[in-house]
Amino acid sequence: MRKCTFGVWLNANISITCGVLINVGNRVDRIFLSKISIIGCRWLLTGFLFLSITSIQATISQTGEYAIFSKNDKKGLRDHRNKVLIPATYDDLGWSAGGLILMEGVLGYKENGLWGLVNLKNRKIISPHYTQLHPLNEDLIIAAKYDHITKQDVYGIINIKGNTILSLQYHHLESFNELIITSLKRAGTWKYGLLDQDYQTVMPYLYDNIKPLNKDYAIIKEQGKLGLINHLGQIVVSPKYQEIQLNAGQVKGKPFDSFELKTSENKYVATHVVNNLHPIDKNLYLASGPNGSYLINTLGSEIKSFASCQIGDFTNGIAIIRQGPLFGVVDTKGKLLVPLEYDSLWIDGEYIGIRRLNLQWMLLNSEMVRVTQKEYQEIKKGHEGLFPVKRHGSWGFINTRGVEVIPPQYEAVRAFMNGVAHAKYGGSWGLINRTGDWVIMPRYYRLEEINPNTYLFQNGRFRGLLHTKDGVLYETANYLSASGTAIIEKDQFNRHGLISLRGDQLLTTKYQSIKPLEQTPLYFHYQDSLGPGLFNVQSRTFIKHPTFQELRTINEEFIGVKINNQYGFIDLNGKLRIANRYQNVGIFSETMSPIKINSKWGYINRLERLKIQPLYDSAGPFENGSAIVSKNGKYGVVDLQGKIQVSLSYDKIERLPAGRFKCYQGEKKGLANNTGKMLLSPKYDEFQDLGNGFVIVSRENKFSLVSDQGVSVIPMVYDDIQYDIKNDLYILLKKQPWETVKL
Repeated sequence: MRKCTFGVWLNANISITCGVLINVGNRVDRIFLSKISIIGCRWLLTGFLFLSITSIQATISQTGEYAIFSKNDKKGLRDHRNKVLIPATYDDLGWSAGGLILMEGVLGYKENGLWGLVNLKNRKIISPHYTQLHPLNEDLIIAAKYDHITKQDVYGIINIKGNTILSLQYHHLESFNELIITSLKRAGTWKYGLLDQDYQTVMPYLYDNIKPLNKDYAIIKEQGKLGLINHLGQIVVSPKYQEIQLNAGQVKGKPFDSFELKTSENKYVATHVVNNLHPIDKNLYLASGPNGSYLINTLGSEIKSFASCQIGDFTNGIAIIRQGPLFGVVDTKGKLLVPLEYDSLWIDGEYIGIRRLNLQWMLLNSEMVRVTQKEYQEIKKGHEGLFPVKRHGSWGFINTRGVEVIPPQYEAVRAFMNGVAHAKYGGSWGLINRTGDWVIMPRYYRLEEINPNTYLFQNGRFRGLLHTKDGVLYETANYLSASGTAIIEKDQFNRHGLISLRGDQLLTTKYQSIKPLEQTPLYFHYQDSLGPGLFNVQSRTFIKHPTFQELRTINEEFIGVKINNQYGFIDLNGKLRIANRYQNVGIFSETMSPIKINSKWGYINRLERLKIQPLYDSAGPFENGSAIVSKNGKYGVVDLQGKIQVSLSYDKIERLPAGRFKCYQGEKKGLANNTGKMLLSPKYDEFQDLGNGFVIVSRENKFSLVSDQGVSVIPMVYDDIQYDIKNDLYILLKKQPWETVKL
């Protein structure tokens, strides 16, 4: 028997092809009828649409006899003799996916955004009330209408006379062998089932999804679990898998992963078969499973489940919950404090902003009581007890009781900081206080806060510095940038200057560069034609000398300096305290600084006494009484007396926040404590020092728990380990391997 399949593929912003597929034996021939383009279909809402009809003649024709023409932005149809058959009175002709296909002299037309059917005599067969029309075969058409309840298109089938063959109620239509996968709403949820070619129900609408795997099998989804049916609609594998794939002709199934809970003594507590597991509080976890999210206790007893929902992170005992496009708020007991009825929602401390289905915004307090007294187009997160609100296109502020303390009147606003807020009025920015009075009049293109009373501004091509009480302190056409204790000015020739926060010109714009010292913000490093120098913005004094070739940063009141190509140290008065006799120097920390002499590094103190002999190829700064050094390509750790704490036998050493050291041998890592004792030999791919006497280690993508003395506690058989500090437990992931599905 010859099987003729005509289909329409829908997607967004792609080219598609309407065609006839003729299947003879194992050969498939495609007769292309027209190449058309779809722009912006309702892909995300309607999903994939494809129908298969068996044993029909492919007599739909499209030749060069007819052509669509335009006139005054309207469409009409004429034949090859240029005779007008349908006047140019329609918004569009053909089909909603594009293209010209005549079905026994019938085609679609569009008026006021909707589609109907018209014949070559320009007689309207049906009025325009469909959102989509697509040819299916010689006399059947896939039709769609917008459902205002579901806010989606629903699909069915009509003939060329406009009669309904399959009622327009389906969310999804798709061919599977000689069956049709359809979707209907059941108890408020789209459920999937199967119809035969006579549109009779073969499989009832019980499943969350049905998707063809190949011509013989389809995947069914029930409560988040996947199974298989055959081409007759019979269940061959009950839903139990997380994933199902076709691989090299074999059907593979992926069972669900599991999470074990154990103590630091490797004592078993519970197992949870879920997708994810996150601790929320003492004896409370958030789990995401195959059918949604739910709250459970440590042993797995369910506190509350939420089908087809995702729950975000909990803050102050509440979290945002989402179901499709709708949001709500849930607490740690599983109680819905705000129902799933809102399309936008945010939580800001004790307050919640909500918007119901593109309508108006409201503000709720911690007791879930509405505090706003008026309707607002938008409410943003607040600060300092005031929330930006938008009404009638303008912005203002309400307080925590919902009272409009500053009526909406501005084009834009920003949150309050230090008692003032940016407000845009008449196209320019200014500052208002908590009563709405102007602190800085709206005259500026840009305002940038330096401190609560001082701002950088830009107004046209001019920039400057202004004070909330004293007004404009400085104005220039040059570029200005704030650097904490002063303002750096740069002109069009890339020359730099320095301005005080009171608007005084500290350094004229003649310097090659000016940069602040991060460790000492009162000092700025500059470079001019005479060399480098430092400038103190508080005392307005210079540290400079014609012999200076280079100046380093300030540490422990010493500054590294280069004179006559040798390094030493000067103090904050510019006096040479340690002679320039070294090839290089580091920085002082814990009264010691690295110095380089005879191509080797050692350490001196502030009196220039050599405390650690120059034996090393590199030497880092001291921290907590130890420093990382290297020799002959190997790294170790020394103390303040030069005693080796960690032997120089490692390829790299990194200092950890808790004062311990990560030691590398090749790509393997180990752990040493702050006295240099090796706690874990370098045999792990990675580790995480928990700081509680235990370390999570991994090797070849397997994880285990060991004590910080190297004793194995939890064996290395898990795919991940996370420490649950709230319950002092360890969450152990066991991934399940793919398996061959027996059919």
